[in-house]
Amino acid sequence: MLATTAPQDRALLGAAAVALGAVVIPGILRMSLEDDTVVIDRTDLGGRVVETLASVAPVAGLFVGEDIASPAAATSAPIERLDVGSPADIRIEKAEPVSGANTGVTSAERVVAVGRGLKAKADLALVEGLAAALGAEIGCSMPIADDRGWVAKERYIGRSGQHISPRLYMAIGISGAPQHLDGVRDAKVVVAINADPGAPIFRRADYGIVGDLYEVIPALQAALGEDQSRNSGKESSHE
Repeated sequence: MLATTAPQDRALLGAAAVALGAVVIPGILRMSLEDDTVVIDRTDLGGRVVETLASVAPVAGLFVGEDIASPAAATSAPIERLDVGSPADIRIEKAEPVSGANTGVTSAERVVAVGRGLKAKADLALVEGLAAALGAEIGCSMPIADDRGWVAKERYIGRSGQHISPRLYMAIGISGAPQHLDGVRDAKVVVAINADPGAPIFRRADYGIVGDLYEVIPALQAALGEDQSRNSGKESSHE
């Protein structure tokens, strides 16, 4: 049984957990049933640790992985007081640090991140070229690392991934789900490139470009190249 961290969902989950005598586990990334055991991956310590837990059913969890839509709130619901029994037994199977805790993306002054707007893994070369021109580290949204495996998981930025605070954060083809925006809330300047003018990322962006990333990125690289050429010419004239 899973719920998002929205206030109304947490309240409903708590009521259901009491009724079923379920243990409540926060920070769940993934949950599966193996025989009679519920196996859970959950995040802790601000996303720096992922724990794998095993518990007997029933289990009630607060889900922090890829965002899921919350159901509309009901207008009214009956309230019944129940006696709370002992929670189900739970044990920690293992705990391990997230390998990306010390990667360059967490301390970089500039980060260029890519999302599902990218059509193919081979097209990462386009994004990497822009990052190189900016002297930036590469990051990504959760689906690019977790679902597609195009970028190493330690470079995933979001609520359950890396939390970064660069001077410049460029989001390319990233729609701007709340769990992703949690990871960049401390970024100083946010630039967004997205073909959808209604993408939520634009509400967080300081600068936004509505357009096809396959057209915008080459144009930006060309502009950066021209700027570097002009600066080189000025330096030569002063020698």
